[in-house]
Amino acid sequence: MAARLSRYLAGHLTVCPQQTKPLGRGGTVKIRPDLIFEHPAGTAVCVADTKYKITADGYARDADYCQILAYTTVLDVPAGMLIYCQRDGDAPPTAITVGAHQTRIDTRTLTLRGSPADIERRLRDLAGQITERAAA
Repeated sequence: MAARLSRYLAGHLTVCPQQTKPLGRGGTVKIRPDLIFEHPAGTAVCVADTKYKITADGYARDADYCQILAYTTVLDVPAGMLIYCQRDGDAPPTAITVGAHQTRIDTRTLTLRGSPADIERRLRDLAGQITERAAA
C-alpha cells in the first residue's frame, strides 16, 4: 500500500512507512505507525494506521482510536487516519475530533475486492483524501 500511495501522492506528500519513533523522553518505549505523510520539506502532517477489523456496530475498536491518537501526539500532527482494509460491520464514522487540541481522526475503508484496476482506483481515491486532509 505504501508504494502505491507514494506514487499517487508524488509531488504532494512523501509516504514514510513503518518508522520507529520514541513514545516519550528517554526513548524506552517506541511506536511504529504504518504510514507517516510528510510535506516534501520533511514536516509530518498526518499519520495513518491500517486495520482489518471493526466492531459489529461499525466503530473502530477503542484501542485503534487510542493508538492513532498516541501517534498524532508523538508526531505533533493535527490529524490521523485509520484505514480499514476489510469490513466486518458497517462503515465507521468518517471523522471524530478529540480533545482540547481538536485532533481529527478520520476513518476510511479500502475494499480489497474486485479487479486490480478497481483496487488501484480506490487507492487513488484514498490518496486524494489524504491530500485533502493534509491541506486542511
